[in-house]
Amino acid sequence: MSPKIVDRNEKRKQIGFVALKHFAKYGFSASSMSRIANAAGVGKGTMYEYFSSKEELINFSLTLYVEQIEQKVASLIAGIPNPKTRLRNYLHEVIQAIKNDPYTMGVLLAVFKKLVSDSQDTEHTALLRGMFQSARTAIYNMIIEGVDKGIFRPEARQSAQSIAFNMIAFIDGLWLHALADPRAFDLTAQANDYLDRLFYSITPGPKQIDN
Repeated sequence: MSPKIVDRNEKRKQIGFVALKHFAKYGFSASSMSRIANAAGVGKGTMYEYFSSKEELINFSLTLYVEQIEQKVASLIAGIPNPKTRLRNYLHEVIQAIKNDPYTMGVLLAVFKKLVSDSQDTEHTALLRGMFQSARTAIYNMIIEGVDKGIFRPEARQSAQSIAFNMIAFIDGLWLHALADPRAFDLTAQANDYLDRLFYSITPGPKQIDN
């Protein structure tokens, strides 16, 4: 019988998603390689064939998590020609995708806890923060496209990077507040209010809040 051929990339992804469930439930510190290996149905030795350390597994899993959301959202907004409309839909689809993921809050809390606890570890902190790079790039590109098409003011080009960072921070903060008190506000209404104010500040011509 021929030996079974293992797709290493697919196997890494499978282990990564199993790891995410553990990180969401137990946090990073309490999630051991042995425990994750057992849940993934592989030996501990096999785990180290795919990941040299738990830190590498953490960074891979978080990047995989964000990329999964990004890919889903990108496919949903790809056919929208107006970058302003696309940006609004982008924010709502990201919020909806996160809302529908049962592990989201645990993962996000684990991320923030690790960022705080490893604040002096610049290498790992940079890797964790870098997992949002694709989202920042997508937002940045939509702002620049809006400027090029005359939908946004030329000055927005210089602010595009800052806008992208602020929007990601807004999403993160919104979820932390929602976790503290889920009934305190409506996520969709808050997202619309944020975008209305943003567009008000970067759209040329007479000022008018979108409905």
